[in-house]
Amino acid sequence: MSDVFISYARSTAKQARAVSEALQALGYSVWRDDDLPSHRTYSDVIEEQLASAKAVVVIWSTEAVKSQWVRSEADRARADDKLVQLAVDQARLPMPFDQIQCADLTGWTGEGVHPGWSKVIASVADVIGGAAAAPSPTAKPTPPALPDKPSIAVLPFAVMSSEPGQDYLADGIVESITSALSRIRSFFVIARNSAFAYKGQATNVREIGRQLGVAYVLEGSVQKAGPRIRINVELVETEGGANVWTGRHDGAVDDIFDLQDRITEQVAGALQPSIRIAEIERSRRKRPQELGAYDYAMRAMPHAWVLEKDESAKALELLDKALGIDPDYPLALSLAGWCHAQRCVYNWAADPEESQALALQLAERAAQLSGDDPLILAVLGAVHTFAHNLGTARVLLERAVAIDPNAAWAWHRLAYLDNYTDRPQQALEKFDRALRLSPLDPMNFNNLVGIGSAHELQGDYDQAVAFYRRGLEERPHADWLYRHLAGALCGAGRMDEAKAAYAQMLRVYPDMTAAKFRRAMVFSPAATERMVENLRKLGLPE
Repeated sequence: MSDVFISYARSTAKQARAVSEALQALGYSVWRDDDLPSHRTYSDVIEEQLASAKAVVVIWSTEAVKSQWVRSEADRARADDKLVQLAVDQARLPMPFDQIQCADLTGWTGEGVHPGWSKVIASVADVIGGAAAAPSPTAKPTPPALPDKPSIAVLPFAVMSSEPGQDYLADGIVESITSALSRIRSFFVIARNSAFAYKGQATNVREIGRQLGVAYVLEGSVQKAGPRIRINVELVETEGGANVWTGRHDGAVDDIFDLQDRITEQVAGALQPSIRIAEIERSRRKRPQELGAYDYAMRAMPHAWVLEKDESAKALELLDKALGIDPDYPLALSLAGWCHAQRCVYNWAADPEESQALALQLAERAAQLSGDDPLILAVLGAVHTFAHNLGTARVLLERAVAIDPNAAWAWHRLAYLDNYTDRPQQALEKFDRALRLSPLDPMNFNNLVGIGSAHELQGDYDQAVAFYRRGLEERPHADWLYRHLAGALCGAGRMDEAKAAYAQMLRVYPDMTAAKFRRAMVFSPAATERMVENLRKLGLPE
């Protein structure tokens, strides 16, 4: 029989596995219901294992509090004086368990250096006594494996000021950045309590990465001189210690909360593309036999963002491999949906209606599996936009920015939605926000295109031309842009340039007609007709 019985709700299976592996690394034998034999009655096995275990570790969570099974197992353990409790969220414990010591492991991922985990292993050792091998609380557990998503720990910032009592400034900024990054559901972020276990210690990023099971750490320092403050931050890859991104932020201490908000916005916005670029490079360094669904999705991502026909096809090829490994992988499903939506709106598909339907099917499947991920909600919003379901698209995109106010791509798609609903001034404000949040984003050329569209909607054709050309300078092979550039040049009265751009459009779309143009556009009927009229002056047939 086992030394330790683990009781938990199904929603915390990941945490239960981490507890099990960490206890086994300390020398204990552990049983949880993943070990149920197929030929035995469920309740019989549970009762047998519960009665024979020397200690019962109950993992409390919101779902566990509601579970009659967990409460019953906890009650029996309490009656037998072998109950050890830990909590993984802020759920209120039921009576009488709220009167018993409970370790706080919110955000814990299996690392050995954690005050809550130290309490748990001390309690297990005390309950079991000499009945099992006596593990040492200082024994090194098996390092947790890196999750299949970008993983990061925000370490306590160093205080470089000679003024006493400045820790609160640094700690407040770290807590704010950690909270902002935690809203990015496609990231795995170590909880503040775990990261703060390293406060005051010399940092060895490789060892911290091994102990916490993260691929990146964010380090920083705070310097205060009178009313001025400077914050330096550095994102480091833990595997090799390479610097991924650095930033410096200066401001006044007069309104520290406003300063914290601005720094948090800038850091969270800059980290998203920086980490994704680093993750793409990590996946490229892996050998083919080591690739999983996540790796294929990372390899596909840069191709999906380029918005070019051949690149989109490469992305779909890689995403098919990802979905072949895991058909229910939300990131791969959403990216595949985005690629099929591109085929429709950029006139690449032989059957646009089929591509549109497939895009919606894939994106909605992703949302069913992960409906609180801002990236997936933004992709679904974009797909619904291209399907002309503009009300649904706005609901999804506004939900994405409510979950993560620093989701630059969601703001980018909301800006396009404003263009499509004849609100160019609001679109310009949102494009500006997307660019400020994510100045390094490889998608920024499309922000420039969107700004150009907003100026075209306002009748400022020369400004539209300038931004369309800036977009083409950043993405010379985004040939679909000539559909817009030719019409804007015509609207500006620059007919020689317009004819050259129209000829380039015809090389890309030799069979383009007004009907096909209208079908691909999402702008209002009035705005679309103005665009068609300009192209008609250049020879576009009906």
